[in-house]
Amino acid sequence: MASLGETIEKLQAELQQAQEQIERLTSQLQVCREAANDSEMRWQGERRAFERVIRILNGGRGNE
Repeated sequence: MASLGETIEKLQAELQQAQEQIERLTSQLQVCREAANDSEMRWQGERRAFERVIRILNGGRGNE
């Protein structure tokens, strides 16, 4: 049976590993959020361009 000190050391090591994993996952999540924001901005720009083309094709002006 492990002593209390050994158990505490083991738990501290596990806690350290868990904290490092949380930091890695948080960093990965931030990268994903930034990529999603970039994608959303591109999509919005493409949508506005498409809407301008539709207005022009419908006889309107593209800059309305």
